[in-house]
Amino acid sequence: MHSLEDKQDWMNRLKKIEGQVRGLQSMVEASRSCSDVMMQISSVRAAIHQLSVKIFETHLRKEFHLITATDDKFQLESDECIKELITILCRSFK
Repeated sequence: MHSLEDKQDWMNRLKKIEGQVRGLQSMVEASRSCSDVMMQISSVRAAIHQLSVKIFETHLRKEFHLITATDDKFQLESDECIKELITILCRSFK
C-alpha cells in the first residue's frame, strides 16, 4: 500500500509529464526545429526516469521490509543497500 504522500507526489509528476507531452505535440504541429523537439523529448524521458526511480525506491522500502528489530527499536537493515540498488536502477535506464 502506498502512502497518500507518495501517491500525490507521483500524480504531480505524472501531470507534469502529461503537460510536457502535450507541449511536444504542439511543437510538432507548429513545425518546431528537430533540435527543440529532441530537447523536449529528453526532458520527458528524464521526468519518466525520475518517477520510475521514486516508485522503485518506495517499493523497496515498503515491500521488502528491510528492517530489523534491535533493542526494542526498528531500524533500516541497510540504507546503504537501498541507495546502491537505486544507483544501479538509475544506470540501467540510461
